[in-house]
Amino acid sequence: MGFPEPSDVRFVMSGSRKMLTSAEIPGRIIYMDDNFDAAVATYCAFLAADYAAWFPDPRFPKTVDGPTVTSSFQTVTFEVVSGKQTRKYLPIVKRIMTQRFNSDVTDGSRSGHSFIVIQDDSTYGFKRGDILKAATWKAPAMNFARGTIFDPTTYTHITWAGGF
Repeated sequence: MGFPEPSDVRFVMSGSRKMLTSAEIPGRIIYMDDNFDAAVATYCAFLAADYAAWFPDPRFPKTVDGPTVTSSFQTVTFEVVSGKQTRKYLPIVKRIMTQRFNSDVTDGSRSGHSFIVIQDDSTYGFKRGDILKAATWKAPAMNFARGTIFDPTTYTHITWAGGF
């Protein structure tokens, strides 16, 4: 299965869709409310700001616009991928688009950053909105939550590079 089309990628950021349809999660419709959408957008914007602050180079000034950081040669976006969620977890990925030097060619890469709990998980004790470190591209680390999207003061164990 390939990556979803770019029009499907930012549904939480753009607010164009308020639910994950049953085609995306077989047998399930999970409604995203405005608080959840806004909290995910705040979390992705935090990651972008953290990335921009990580390497302040005056030769390559960075512009932060919500979940996207743009410089003269690179665009980094933290986003939700709608085709990869499960019944319980919403993945956040980091997408990097780099302009090759003296060329019109753009290279891109994507990597799993973290997972957000969509609904309470009684098996592991996670609550809706908890942020989990990515163990693999498809699964979160199940040891403990790194914070919650509903309270930005809990982002202390999260950087643009991932959770710790």
